[in-house]
Amino acid sequence: MKWIQESVLVGPKHAQSAAALSPDGSILACGFQDRSLWIWRLPDPNARSPTVLLPQGGVARCDEMDFHPTNGHLVLVARTLAEIDPTDGSQLFQVSSTPRRFAISEDGSSLALGFSQHRLEIWDYAKRKALYELRGPPNPDPAKAAIVSTLCFSPEGNLLASGAEDGRLHVWDLGKRRLILTLPGHRYAVGKTRFSPSGDRLFSTGEMDRAVCWDIPSGKELWASHGGGTLALSQDGNLLAVGGANPVRLYNASDGTPIETLDHMHASSLFFTPDASGLIGVGGNKVQIWRRIGPEEHPLSMLLDSEAWFYEFTEYLTRLGFFHDLRLLSREDRADEIRRRHHHEHSYDLPKYPRSSLDHLIVLAQDKARVWWNDLEADVSPSNKVYVRTLKELGQISAGYFTPLDIEETWATDAGPLTVRFSSNGNPVKLTPEYQGDYIDIGILRDLNHLLLETPIRFELYQPFDQTAYVVSLTADQKTALTHQLGWSFQDVGGFPDSA
Repeated sequence: MKWIQESVLVGPKHAQSAAALSPDGSILACGFQDRSLWIWRLPDPNARSPTVLLPQGGVARCDEMDFHPTNGHLVLVARTLAEIDPTDGSQLFQVSSTPRRFAISEDGSSLALGFSQHRLEIWDYAKRKALYELRGPPNPDPAKAAIVSTLCFSPEGNLLASGAEDGRLHVWDLGKRRLILTLPGHRYAVGKTRFSPSGDRLFSTGEMDRAVCWDIPSGKELWASHGGGTLALSQDGNLLAVGGANPVRLYNASDGTPIETLDHMHASSLFFTPDASGLIGVGGNKVQIWRRIGPEEHPLSMLLDSEAWFYEFTEYLTRLGFFHDLRLLSREDRADEIRRRHHHEHSYDLPKYPRSSLDHLIVLAQDKARVWWNDLEADVSPSNKVYVRTLKELGQISAGYFTPLDIEETWATDAGPLTVRFSSNGNPVKLTPEYQGDYIDIGILRDLNHLLLETPIRFELYQPFDQTAYVVSLTADQKTALTHQLGWSFQDVGGFPDSA
């Protein structure tokens, strides 16, 4: 089995601070540093409900959020703890406590709140009432912060794991209201914890540290991996995903055997879909959705483990109509020339076989007559004439169907508004890009595609996965092939409609 990137969701230009996936996998909620809360309806990545503000009294940072397991409401901490309706953002209740972290038991009856100095409160969720307090032993090193950084209940609700910023991990017996284990497995803050479905194992990650699998109740370390920060455990307990500063890695949860590294996926929050066929990673202002595939899903997937993939893949692209200048070469010579071009431009070799679906983009990007792949942070200003250059470059990938002439870029002030005028096929054209600071307004593609309505090609924008834009000129058939045979996903910029 392999994993491919299926789609990318893009939030506001602010980093994500917290995220949650509903128990049935149908709703993804992300809080951002601008106090906005974004809701996506899955599996349709374009069905985002209107953005709602965090509850009144919240601050720029939402520290934690999760869905209540039985009523489907979203619970979050933004200075205070609140419950909101994810359909309209209305606040249902708010408590006066100011915890740093929280956890809800799987049956929805209990709530754990984490504070500083390893202090915990256990609440009756339905009654919104604190039942009792637990407090961990003080750290011998007073310089280390003892603020609770993660909490989770065991499936039966009888145990609670609490990690702190000083790296210590505690396990509590809630029936006896006492600490039963202190696990010294992390040098830095404990990032995330999860119990196995049977409750006899506990998984934890440490910031810039490692991921560890613990035996419960002995506290024995069963296996560990390098790197950490956040984790996700599949509902069946078989798969563990570990992310953070390093690329996301997948493990067999039972013994720690590495399964796959998703090189292009970096995430501060991770979630498996209920059936473990999908993995969702949230990092910065991007949401990546990856899907597990089998060899029967499309003809090229069977090549993912073969060193012959590069020859077959470049042959496939040529048959689709790409690399027109290399079409007369043999399959081997064509592949070698594409490798040579890439090494000349980037000074490193293409992989022998793809590490992720994004390696397909890297290969096709060597067709400079069809692909424009550039950083949107381009120092846009009156003196740099970035839009003049961008229009010329887009014209070069249009197969002659878009030929802007006499391009003029004028600014009213250094912060806009700005106007771009040119002629196309003898007709005057006026664009009014939105001023976005140093960034190019890639929304101009919609206007350019309007000019291409009577032509067989459109500028198509691959779903954004970072601050670059991957634009490729495609025919309708080419877009259909890339979508259905490679699983590519495109953002709507007025190109060809998606085919069923």
